[in-house]
Amino acid sequence: MTTLLRAQQIIEPKIEQVTVYTRGAEIQHRGMCGLDAGKNTVVFSGLSPDLNPNSIVLEVSPGNLTLLSVTSQTNYLRSVKDHAGISSGKDSLEAITDKMDLLTLQIEVLNSEKNMLFRNESIGGTANNVPVAEIARAADFYRNRMNEINLLLSQYKKQLLQFESRKTAFTRQLAELNAQFNPPTSDITVVVVANSAAPEASFSIKYLVDQAGWAPKYDVRAENIEGPVQLIYRANVFNNSGIHWNEVKMKLSTADPLLGAEKPTLETWDVADLNEQIRLTDVAIAAPNRRFLDNEKNAAADVAFVQLNVAELSTEFEITLPYTVLSDSKPYTVDVTAYSLPAVYEHFAAPKADTDAFLTAKITGWADLNLVSGQASVYFAGTYLGQSLINTASVEDTLAISLGRDKKVMLRREKLVELNKRQFIGNNEKETFYFETTVRNNRDKPIALELADQLPISTDGDILVESLEVSDGVVDKHTGRVTWRIALEPGTSKKVTLGYSIRSPKGAALRKQKFRSVSSPSF
Repeated sequence: MTTLLRAQQIIEPKIEQVTVYTRGAEIQHRGMCGLDAGKNTVVFSGLSPDLNPNSIVLEVSPGNLTLLSVTSQTNYLRSVKDHAGISSGKDSLEAITDKMDLLTLQIEVLNSEKNMLFRNESIGGTANNVPVAEIARAADFYRNRMNEINLLLSQYKKQLLQFESRKTAFTRQLAELNAQFNPPTSDITVVVVANSAAPEASFSIKYLVDQAGWAPKYDVRAENIEGPVQLIYRANVFNNSGIHWNEVKMKLSTADPLLGAEKPTLETWDVADLNEQIRLTDVAIAAPNRRFLDNEKNAAADVAFVQLNVAELSTEFEITLPYTVLSDSKPYTVDVTAYSLPAVYEHFAAPKADTDAFLTAKITGWADLNLVSGQASVYFAGTYLGQSLINTASVEDTLAISLGRDKKVMLRREKLVELNKRQFIGNNEKETFYFETTVRNNRDKPIALELADQLPISTDGDILVESLEVSDGVVDKHTGRVTWRIALEPGTSKKVTLGYSIRSPKGAALRKQKFRSVSSPSF
């Protein structure tokens, strides 16, 4: 809608596209208006109050126009249609105000009557030939009327206090509703010179806002241990820019919109850091106000941010369908894309730590998918299994995703008591341990299993650990980890044995088994 105000036109340009970054967004508006030959002033209103004035980019066509100036300011007086709650609150506030005004007038009338009675209380006495009976009747009148006035004044003042309390409550409520539904907006004023009249000049305005962002959200689905894995890439998008994004085209980007014009510098590249797991805390945040988390929390938006590892080269996803994202800080799910990925399924088990086997899907070629590290909801055979982590910072060529516990693969780890023994040799003590692990495949398909256990590691020259039996397992001498690669046909079992001895000086206090911490009540 365009309104002509002398030589100034006011336009509310529509949002044409939004590019959402992991923190921040670029909002692009487009508006049309006619221009006269000569100098024209155009005001673009209804823009985000969060806009960064230094980021404004203006494009105008046709080409015979000269741009003289671009300025921005916050508009606190923009007229907007009231929200239903605001309209109701205003009506209630107006009704209370009317009642308070009426009570105030009644109190003024009563006070005036009371003053008048005080001024006219003398009616003479017997010396002025006024009968005593008249004096008595006058005294009764004054006394009764004053009591009536005082009683009414007391009642009206109490009612006035009650109305004042309700008025304060409605005023506060309206202030909150106005802040939520009628926030201030920004105006951008453009002065442009046209060499000739332009009946349809087109203006494109872009600017950055800080109160917006997106975080990755994945669904990983596998129907069986033979087919491909379906990776559904989604994003949680939030908007607290002060204006709603209604049915807009959207792009998601991993770029940093606040990078300056300074030339880049190369930081030290520590290869060891690439193997570190990304630690995300509560990316999925509790309903109804889910939050994106970070150490620094923005109090105004009630949204905080988490540090994500992304590729050095920025990635941009163009969203096919238009979406509506309201300016309410809540996350809105946006579908990005979906992949069907070939996978190799393998089981993993570490019965010393957990008595269940875990099914994993190993995906190759994931590095070409431009993924961002984040949480994934995992489904297997149509059943939700829980959350897993997609860590794109891994240096591995294969992306391993846990598909949860597989109860059809049975595990049992037992201590072989008959082979365990304790000996004293001179000033030394030698203790021998044997464990047997049995794995059974109760599935109707063959499986490949990686079985893991461990040998203790000695960091004391007086303590000697000797490996006695690993049943063809592969031993990592640095960590003590023992790994078996086992292929199991349906309905078959396999046993492996782990044996080792620990030789130490007599009386040495050794930690001969590992412990874990659990919570327990204290009485």
